[in-house]
Amino acid sequence: MRHGPAFDGSALGAFFAGTTAVADTATRGCPHAARSGTLAQGSLLFDYAPAERLPEDASAGEASFQSMRQKLELLADKIASEGLSTDPALDNDELPAGYTYLGQLIAHDMMRSRRFEASGMRAASSYVGDTTPGLDLDCIYGEGPDRAALYYASSPVTTAGRRYMLRLGRVSPVGFKFNGKPVFSGEAEDIPRAPVCNFIAGDRDRAATYEPLIADTRNEDNLILSQMVVLFHKFHNKVAAAGTATWDEETFDRTRAIVELAWRAIVREDFMPRLLDPKVRLFYEALLQGRVADDAPKPLRDLGSRLIAGEIGLPLESTFAGFRFGHSMVRPHYSLNDVFVPSGTAPVVPDLDAIMAFQGLTGGRFLPMTADWVIDWRRFFQLDPADAIGDDAVVNPARKIRPMMPSRLAGDSTKADADRLALRTLLKGYAFRLPTGQALAARLGVADVVPEAAIRAALSKPVNEFQPYGELPAADIDLLSERTPLFFYVLVEAEHVAAGRRLGPVGSHLAALPMVQGLMAADRSRDADAARDAAAIGLGVPRSMRDLVLLVDPKATGQHP
Repeated sequence: MRHGPAFDGSALGAFFAGTTAVADTATRGCPHAARSGTLAQGSLLFDYAPAERLPEDASAGEASFQSMRQKLELLADKIASEGLSTDPALDNDELPAGYTYLGQLIAHDMMRSRRFEASGMRAASSYVGDTTPGLDLDCIYGEGPDRAALYYASSPVTTAGRRYMLRLGRVSPVGFKFNGKPVFSGEAEDIPRAPVCNFIAGDRDRAATYEPLIADTRNEDNLILSQMVVLFHKFHNKVAAAGTATWDEETFDRTRAIVELAWRAIVREDFMPRLLDPKVRLFYEALLQGRVADDAPKPLRDLGSRLIAGEIGLPLESTFAGFRFGHSMVRPHYSLNDVFVPSGTAPVVPDLDAIMAFQGLTGGRFLPMTADWVIDWRRFFQLDPADAIGDDAVVNPARKIRPMMPSRLAGDSTKADADRLALRTLLKGYAFRLPTGQALAARLGVADVVPEAAIRAALSKPVNEFQPYGELPAADIDLLSERTPLFFYVLVEAEHVAAGRRLGPVGSHLAALPMVQGLMAADRSRDADAARDAAAIGLGVPRSMRDLVLLVDPKATGQHP
């Protein structure tokens, strides 16, 4: 959920005033490019007219940006106004909370965006395209053991000395019982970390940080995500251990192929059906079979033909708006295991502050990690169909997709721009000339456009009186209800069309497009070889997160009887 402390709103204003957002960029080298195709460059889906975007005055430059910024600041504060509400009506009792963080991992696999800098703002397309378009888990594997050995265990190795196992990090044992139940001992249940002392002048006063030894440090954003990385490291190592005697020097490559095969199955068969509008999902399922649905509107048929032909880059509409819907699904607190529950007597409540304090790069407060923080995946995925989903049930629910998010995540007017996630998202969408939600709905041939009245109601909802927020003036409500920022539109649409339980049609298209691009980029012959390898070592390829957890650790974390 962190997207870089170097974000600077004033620099973004200067960038807006003097730079065209979408420009060509040189293709950068990547060790997997030969296998996964060309790098995914950011581009807009359509050539939008000025009337299809939020208003801008090119002659006014910085003044135009600052005028719109004031409106977007108030809108961002409204998004943040949910605060720490624990109202169960906000929960999606059909969706386990683990899918919130699975979506974050998917986004990191598809999109590697460079950070905003205080000066020298780059064109939009240089912020994406830093990764291969395939859903190939390069955010887990990096450049592989031959180029990035630090992420791989030094033992065991192949006959020729090649590393093939991913590193894991041990947690510190606790050695006590809680509520009569034993707490997990000091096993390899964390991402690998290295203590690094800081003696640079001007650095914050701390003895050491615990920097993550993982390919993509965004995956240390929070405890739940980093524990999910551990889950995939364990899966890789389990497959490698089963195949190494047969594969030897090919162990890493053949193991990775099996893990990727499972990853794409989980995205296609577990994640997409839960979050996408059913009609939209069927449209893209047809595309994955190489055909465009005849009954789709002509704009969609044209889009599908372009997608099959490989004429669409990674959509900026997805990168900077549509695929950020998961931020609204974040809960202000979670039940993590038998020790850390929101209503328990543990010394620390597992709220967002605690969950996000496991980041070594910023001097995480709870590092090195102790055994009592190990995630019990039974609480994040419905491992037993009899387990209920709910705030006081076995499984944490995700929050409904709606135009609000916890204030700890969204930030407010008392915070610096770098800590205001909702504002940063809105500002990026404006600076990169994204279309309004209404304009994109028309371009996609969506019949069920969100009524202006529904958007107006969301814009007019009173903010939390206990938070330092201001109300949108009537003139701003008039403007934004007619020309709605794409990010806000996607959230309102989900609430209006599906009561927040899944995405609406526009949001579903924007979420589906990069995932479908990744699925299309897969090498089918390589996948077929991986399926045969899995069968040969007696491994059933997981096709859901439930399958994966039960394969890797049948008792979740062993923290319950």
